[in-house]
Amino acid sequence: ELEDKGGVTGERYTRPVICNFTFIGPGANAVQFHGAGIHFGQNSRMVLANSIIVNARGNAVEFNTEFPAKELKEGRSAFMNNLVFGNAASYGMKDVTAGVFADVAALGTFMGQSNNTVLANLDAAGFNSTALGSPNLMLKAGSPALGKASFTSADLATGFTKETFLGAMGTTDWTAGWANWDPNSNAY
Repeated sequence: ELEDKGGVTGERYTRPVICNFTFIGPGANAVQFHGAGIHFGQNSRMVLANSIIVNARGNAVEFNTEFPAKELKEGRSAFMNNLVFGNAASYGMKDVTAGVFADVAALGTFMGQSNNTVLANLDAAGFNSTALGSPNLMLKAGSPALGKASFTSADLATGFTKETFLGAMGTTDWTAGWANWDPNSNAY
């Protein structure tokens, strides 16, 4: 989970620019301590683009105070060109007044205008396997994430490899031979 719970003081904000990430949550049956996949927190002006957020126990993306929701609506934050699926809901709000977004449906409409796509279920992302101990995050042929990346935003103009797919992996497993997905079972 990405989260920033600090309050805004002295005009200090976090503004990470994150691109081509894959966030896979533990699913609907996870323990209660798991929540939303992505939290836009109290002092966040985050940019998240070309990513996949799926299988959260709660909302895939949640705005947990009025500040980050307002920053998104006014364009100082961005959530664009992503695929989302959450078990409770794709989008959620906590402590956000109707003056920013009337309700979650209004937030969802706003998100749709930024080329975000809500998936029907985890499988709709086109992953081969999301098993925590041995995932295969390569995208299947026909995945809606293939060929969908966009780098037209000024926030993404420099500093990123301009991949053609959404998420961390296209059709090549760049983790083969070095990533350990199950370190608890490994003898060191």
